[in-house]
Amino acid sequence: MEYNEDFARLEQFVERLIDSYNQLKNVNSDINALLLEKEQEIVDLQEKVKDLQDDRNVMLNRVSGLIERIDEWELIPRRKRNNLINLPHLLKEMQGSPRGRLYGKRSMFQAETQQIF
Repeated sequence: MEYNEDFARLEQFVERLIDSYNQLKNVNSDINALLLEKEQEIVDLQEKVKDLQDDRNVMLNRVSGLIERIDEWELIPRRKRNNLINLPHLLKEMQGSPRGRLYGKRSMFQAETQQIF
């Protein structure tokens, strides 16, 4: 009878061991699935970072171009620069003027800008 009790306890122990093993197997499976998701998320984020870096480089190039244009602008003699500063006023006058006067000022405007640039 003692053997039966020992055998029953051994049987229970083996069943609990198998249940624990199955639970750990399920946990391992869940962790592996999560790992795959995270790896894909990393790939997606790396692509996003690369795209953002590319956008940043484009913006840096554009800003550099604008800075170069400003530097060139500063190199234009002051007299020509003053003429360009007055051009918005000239354009405003042109908007309200009759057709004949508009064309006369437009050609003057075109002549001034061609001299400057």
